[in-house]
Amino acid sequence: MKLDDKRIPVKRGGDLLESTFGIAKGDEANILTILRDKLYSDKIMAVIREYTTNAVDAHVEAGKSDLPIKVMLPTRLKPTFSVRDFGLGLDEDDVRNIYVMYGASTKRQSNDVTGQLGLGCKCGFAYTDQFQITSFFGGEKKIYNAYIDESNLGKVALMGTSPSTEVDGIEITIAVDPDDVRSFQEKAAFLFSHFKTTPDISGLTDYKLQEFDYWLDGELENGVRWGLQSKNSSPTAVMGNIPYIIDPRQFSFGERGTYVMNHGIHIWFNIGDLQMAANREALEYTPKTKKHIRVVVKEVVNKVAQQASTKVQDAKTYREACSIFNLMKRESIFKVFAGKSGTDWNGEKVDGEILKTETPGQRWDLNLNQNVDIEPDTKLQKVYLQRSYRSNSREYTMQQTWVTGVAVTDDVTICELDVTTKWRVKLEYQLDIKRQAILASTQRYSHYGSDGFIYLVAFKDDAERQAMYKKWHLDEWDIQKVSDLPDPPNTFVASATPTMSKTQKKKHTAKFFTLKDNFDTAPTRKSDNWDKENVDINDESEDRIYIILDHFFPHMWKLRRSYFDLEFVVQCAQKLGVDTKRIYGVKEGYVEKISENASWKKLSDLVFEACQKAKPDIITAISKDESIRQAPSSLRPYTKKKDRFPAGSPMRELLKFYDSLVADSNATGADEDIIKLMRMFGEDVRRKAAKELDRLLDAVRERYPLLTAFRIFPDGYHHTLYSEQLDAVVQYVEIIEKQFSEDDNDDF
Repeated sequence: MKLDDKRIPVKRGGDLLESTFGIAKGDEANILTILRDKLYSDKIMAVIREYTTNAVDAHVEAGKSDLPIKVMLPTRLKPTFSVRDFGLGLDEDDVRNIYVMYGASTKRQSNDVTGQLGLGCKCGFAYTDQFQITSFFGGEKKIYNAYIDESNLGKVALMGTSPSTEVDGIEITIAVDPDDVRSFQEKAAFLFSHFKTTPDISGLTDYKLQEFDYWLDGELENGVRWGLQSKNSSPTAVMGNIPYIIDPRQFSFGERGTYVMNHGIHIWFNIGDLQMAANREALEYTPKTKKHIRVVVKEVVNKVAQQASTKVQDAKTYREACSIFNLMKRESIFKVFAGKSGTDWNGEKVDGEILKTETPGQRWDLNLNQNVDIEPDTKLQKVYLQRSYRSNSREYTMQQTWVTGVAVTDDVTICELDVTTKWRVKLEYQLDIKRQAILASTQRYSHYGSDGFIYLVAFKDDAERQAMYKKWHLDEWDIQKVSDLPDPPNTFVASATPTMSKTQKKKHTAKFFTLKDNFDTAPTRKSDNWDKENVDINDESEDRIYIILDHFFPHMWKLRRSYFDLEFVVQCAQKLGVDTKRIYGVKEGYVEKISENASWKKLSDLVFEACQKAKPDIITAISKDESIRQAPSSLRPYTKKKDRFPAGSPMRELLKFYDSLVADSNATGADEDIIKLMRMFGEDVRRKAAKELDRLLDAVRERYPLLTAFRIFPDGYHHTLYSEQLDAVVQYVEIIEKQFSEDDNDDF
């Protein structure tokens, strides 16, 4: 490849003492080490890239550019990498005077070949200390060994010469570390996927060459090809078979150009269009490089915009044009090109919507300085089914919302509202048919999809209807009038109809009920939890447990509770020994009447009393649980010798308490459900820490400060102590206790 010749003219004035930069004698080894070992960051890729591109260059120079080079990749059985070309080969002088010389190259006068720097053929030293060069030239086969010698400069030695009938060319052979076999294959598969003429590859067992699927491609007048992939990937420039990732941060494209770059464009440049770094691992973003990339991106932007317009223009109908436009807006690459502005179809603007109108309501009029009513001639609604979370209504109810247009897709349904009565039940029935069809197809139902709703349009009069049909090509749609829709069957009950039968209405007017003992499934209606009951409130022959009902919601502790809360309270009541075999529900207006009768007892009061009785045991269980959880694990080894500590000492009391906690650790702890229940009526009995354990730990820390200072106890740093260490702790405690005993005697 031709080098950019940067000859800088210099104006000199007078006689100047000048010195020329160069390499100091004796420092050649250091410079050569940098060129062969420090130049490449990816040494395996460097070996594959440099020797295969050199081989391709050899074919170009020999007029065999369509002939594949031969590459043998390393395998576990044969860990050797080799590249064979069938070019002109090298004679003895070429090897001695060009091949071994850093910077020497015969390729700087042509852009037909990739090489130019005279470094690539030495890159084998970046991976290994020696490699083999085999030259087939003039009927002879010469084998050279390139190696790093004692001088650290590197040498090439002729190992042998023999007659040969093989085609002229060069073969490079490098021994590969078995651990690098997969890496060689992976990197080779990536690199060779971009070769114009795919090499003859052997040994590629674990990977495959990538096939690029371009949904849109093209070619510039200068022969530069480009392609856009169907999925996002890194933008790549390919020159001389070598792929380079393009850094978008080096450019200031507009929104469309940036989108093209981020969508994974591939550009196949001519050799010499771009400048690369000395190690050929990345592009050098010179003005020349940036210019060539900008030209291609601009071309791609124009092509994509043109194709977006062509897709719409090729539509057979206006409806199809709108549908294609909206489909392109959902496709990632066309979002920027189709979403910002519309395009034309037969001279008409297409932006994906029809029946665009205002919604009824009010708008502030600046001239009148007041709100004015908006009554458009064409009114448009979207109707859909929405899940109802009120358990006394249907599972789904029909919802309506005003909209300003119809976003056209292939499955959109439009109906014309031409009646004023009994139209809601018809539409709800049609929507339910849609929902059932979606559920039958094992899809997740959502009214947000176009198949989950219906557009409902109403025209002011026949003149307006004809005008809108002409403007939006509505004759292309199968728009049904609501009056022509089939009536729903008698078995279909719409949400707009009364929700209660006569039997249900009688139940809702009752005053007393009994709870059904069936918590396995949640009922459709809250009233289904209860059976109507005839009760004599003056009858004191039996004790009755009741709860207050507020529209069939259980009312406990001054709050309306859910059906699941009631199930939880009943289960806890059974744990606390409260008889819940029969629970009455009483309408709120009749609570005062039964409160005068001592045989009626409120469930919440009984549960509260039972919790108060169990409270001491619950607090004890909580304290024990918290004590075991917070006790340092470093206490465990001391318990084996707790009896050796002086009686009455804080250490012995602490260890006895901890030992008792561990012994009872398998006992039943505090019931979390009962604790949660007590929290429901406003009492939190959970302790943050065990007071007794804290008291004993504080006493030990205060009495024996050296144990804490040396982190022996009770911080838990030493979980395993030797017998001698335990003996020393016992001895230390005995000394402290003896001192305390003497101090006490002195007081008397």
